[in-house]
Amino acid sequence: MEVRLSETAEKILRFVVTMVPIGVLDLVFTMIFVSVLKIIHTAWMLVDKMYGGIEFPKWWFSIPIPDQPPPPQLPPLDEGQRNPENVT
Repeated sequence: MEVRLSETAEKILRFVVTMVPIGVLDLVFTMIFVSVLKIIHTAWMLVDKMYGGIEFPKWWFSIPIPDQPPPPQLPPLDEGQRNPENVT
């Protein structure tokens, strides 16, 4: 027995048959991703709980800043430059 679908029903059926597996795969990948994040979070919380009182070296978590040369020294100001009102 053969059933003939209308054009609209055929398009709807094709859409459902195409999109449902994509949606299921999306859910599976999302669950895997969230599970990995949860494992990382749990491991980090365990390390934090066990070693919470220990401070890690700052260089583990910071970007080293190179030593900066000192700023150039300006020559000392004479009396006229310090107070322009005293200039005669």
